[in-house]
Amino acid sequence: MGYLEQNYRCEEGRYLIELEAQEVRQLYHTLDPSPFNAKDLDENAESYIVSSADDFPAETPFTLRIYLPEGELHLHAADELPGAISAFFAYRAQFAARQRARALRHGRTALLMGLCVLFVCMSIRVFLLHFSPSTWYLEMLAEVFLICGWVAMWHPAQVHLYDWWPIRRRERLYRKLAQTPVELKARR
Repeated sequence: MGYLEQNYRCEEGRYLIELEAQEVRQLYHTLDPSPFNAKDLDENAESYIVSSADDFPAETPFTLRIYLPEGELHLHAADELPGAISAFFAYRAQFAARQRARALRHGRTALLMGLCVLFVCMSIRVFLLHFSPSTWYLEMLAEVFLICGWVAMWHPAQVHLYDWWPIRRRERLYRKLAQTPVELKARR
């Protein structure tokens, strides 16, 4: 499969993501036994399409143009290709949405556990500082509990502040790719 240069052309207000194949079969995962309209895309083709689409800002309209030999354009598999690509990326978007929901559910559980650990650590710290004789080693131990409590909150904060954003971005990209027009053209 040949990939064209990353210099994107613009036609009629839409940028083009272009790729070239010798035959329609090259665009599909070879070990997938499903019929053409339900097959997974080839990993290299998927990677190229996704990375190319990721080069554009979210609001930029683009079209996926696939160049095939003239004889391949008239095959039934070629007719099914635009729908198969759309279905493939719609499935990927659903999968990313489930990953995001799972990450946030995990984050809520981690937050509950982190808050419990923080509460216990802070309670021990207060006890050490206010209800026991003041010695340097008890003060140091109180600081250890303070640090442990805040460290327990690190992961929940990371999940809720940072981890789900890349998944959401990938989900949006897949949704956009599922709605992207696909053109089949004779190889130049």
